[in-house]
Amino acid sequence: MAEVYVEGLESFRRGLRAIDANLGKELGQVNKDVGAEVVRLSTAQARAMAGRYPSYRSKWFRLSASANQRRVIVSVRPHAAETGIRSHPVFGRWQDQSQFRRRVWPPPASPDGGYVVRPTVEAHTDELAGIYVDATSEFARRVLNL
Repeated sequence: MAEVYVEGLESFRRGLRAIDANLGKELGQVNKDVGAEVVRLSTAQARAMAGRYPSYRSKWFRLSASANQRRVIVSVRPHAAETGIRSHPVFGRWQDQSQFRRRVWPPPASPDGGYVVRPTVEAHTDELAGIYVDATSEFARRVLNL
C-alpha cells in the first residue's frame, strides 16, 4: 500500500474536531474528493492493463474513493487487480493461471508494488500533492472565513 504522511495533519484534524465535530467529517469529504482524482488518474492505468489482462474489463473490477478524516483511501476490487494473483476461479474451482492460454490477472506483485493505484500515485506524485494541498488549504480558508 502506498502511503504518504502529511506532517501536522493529525493535529489539524484534532483542532477541527475541537471546534466542531462536523468539521472532521468535512475534512473526510475533502479526502474523498482527492481520492476521486486518484481514481480518475488510475482508470487510465487500468485501461492500459486491460489490453493484456481481460479481467480489468469485467464488471467486477472497480476503483472507488472513500471518506476518512485521517487519509485518502482508494479501494480496488477485486484485490487481485492491484496485487496480482497466482490462481483464478474457473467454474468454482481455483486453478493456476500458468495453465491458462492467457492470464486473467497479472502475477503477484512485490510487497512494495502494485499494478493500478501505486504506479499512478508514483507517476503523478507532484500533481496529487498539489491537489491535496490546494484542497486542504481551501477547506482551512473556509473554516477560518478568510
